[in-house]
Amino acid sequence: MAVADPDLALLCQGAYIKLSKRWAQTITETYSITVRSDRSVSQNGTIGAELSGSLEAEADTDTWEQDSRFTGLSVGAAAAPNGDWSKDAVTGEADGRAALESALETLQARARASIAASHRHNYVSWQVPLSAQIDRHQTGELSTPGLTAKGKVFQVVHSGDIGTGEAVTDITIALSRTGGTGANNDDLPQAPPAPDTEADPAANQGSRTDRGQCRDAHRWHPGSAAVQ
Repeated sequence: MAVADPDLALLCQGAYIKLSKRWAQTITETYSITVRSDRSVSQNGTIGAELSGSLEAEADTDTWEQDSRFTGLSVGAAAAPNGDWSKDAVTGEADGRAALESALETLQARARASIAASHRHNYVSWQVPLSAQIDRHQTGELSTPGLTAKGKVFQVVHSGDIGTGEAVTDITIALSRTGGTGANNDDLPQAPPAPDTEADPAANQGSRTDRGQCRDAHRWHPGSAAVQ
């Protein structure tokens, strides 16, 4: 009568093992945006200027990288063609994607304001009896047989002469040469779409550098850390 070997129950005849590695990676996105008033350029020529800004998203990735526990893919992780999974490390309003889009739109709005201000570098001045109620937040209008002008008050100077008794107010308004010609056809400021960080870096303005290839690994975009 054969006696079963108790160690046989401990033998492994087959196994399925899945290895996973996680890492964090910084990705820098660079955008070049041109804000232009075509009709204004055709009327007045080009005056170039540059605005720049930056946003840095910081995340503590050391703990995440060193965590050896793997319980499955994190919520929101996206699959890449090579089998990797990734997720943004930072998604807050102050430093995530929404913050970047807001910053890009703000820079565009500043550029638009700068262009509009350049249109108002034209001035008309006149003098009236002392009018202390006139201030720079108001709009001034002048109508004469040879000139009609209306614009935001740029400068107000009140002056008086004790000797002569003269008291006058000098008013200067700023005028836009593009006026009603429609030179400011505005498009609403809009942030460009996020680059595809899984695609060839040459295909978009965002860039990435892989630190390795490993299935079920993680990387984080400029403000994102992935958990997997």
